[in-house]
Amino acid sequence: MSNVRIVSVQAQYDNLGDMVIRSEVVRWVANGGTPIAVAGKAPRSYVDGLNLPKNVIVVRSIVAALLRRRSSRLHLIFAPGEQSLEGGPKDWVKAMLNLALAGFVKAQRGVVVKVGKGYKGRGRVLTALERALVRLSDRTLVRDQGARELFPSAELMPDIALSSPLLEPSNEPAHRKHVAISLRDDRLHPDVAVAAVAKLVPDLTPVFVVQVQRDETIAQDMSSRMGAELVAWEGPMAAQLERVKSVYARAEYTVSDRLHSILFALRSGSIPIAVETGSHNKLRRQLAALGLERFVINGWDVDAIRSLLGEDRESLHAESAAALIAAQARLDEVRMSISRELDSP
Repeated sequence: MSNVRIVSVQAQYDNLGDMVIRSEVVRWVANGGTPIAVAGKAPRSYVDGLNLPKNVIVVRSIVAALLRRRSSRLHLIFAPGEQSLEGGPKDWVKAMLNLALAGFVKAQRGVVVKVGKGYKGRGRVLTALERALVRLSDRTLVRDQGARELFPSAELMPDIALSSPLLEPSNEPAHRKHVAISLRDDRLHPDVAVAAVAKLVPDLTPVFVVQVQRDETIAQDMSSRMGAELVAWEGPMAAQLERVKSVYARAEYTVSDRLHSILFALRSGSIPIAVETGSHNKLRRQLAALGLERFVINGWDVDAIRSLLGEDRESLHAESAAALIAAQARLDEVRMSISRELDSP
């Protein structure tokens, strides 16, 4: 019997990281059956930026996806990314609908897979509903040890962005001459500390990068104050992704408190320096899973960042490159095992 593979690609539609990880999970399951991507109210720029394989059918709702099932066996793949387990009745209803959908798929002898999940918070209701969904799923793959401790049956995998062909460097730069800086707009960034970090390596030029559109205000403000170059948000998401990749490919270091800025940089061969400014230790959790926890700095600790920047660059490049190779090898294993599971009769 043929099968239909449903994946949601709904996300924050101004976020390149969300776009890349959802594109990649669709690519993982598009090599068989009938893959259907549920895009919700995603704008055209986001859908085009996903760069989905030609055999993928894009629909706007889960109902539209189910109507295409006909007599085929149905598989459900939950999208990767960070998920909050704190929220109110609206979030509870969404979680219950996901649980009901997974139950329907299992009743039809389908496969349910949760790929590349991370979690923050631990509200009682949402945690209980997520535990029920994990028990119902055939496989749950999480991207850090904290999530695995919360759901012991889950398997570990690196962030799926690290295997995405969308992040393949366009070309190898002749030399790296920048320090790339990408800042979250919803966090506090001491001007003096950011300015000091930007000037720590005199032979490199600071460049502020906007990887999430809502971060543009702080990037414009900081770059203006420092007289630094700015890669602003311009045009469609696919074009912005190429501009961002180009900066990381020319950056010796990338300093950021955004997870996917750090992972994009790692994929581009830039030395990642993750500045943990949140309360959930998201960056530390993810980089620890990659064996790169020492590349995480707590807050804008200029002395700690200076110490890391003072280490031998070739050694730092080699350490981060080795972590990337190991992560990609593990992602290949996960991808192939999921493919076998979805292909099984």
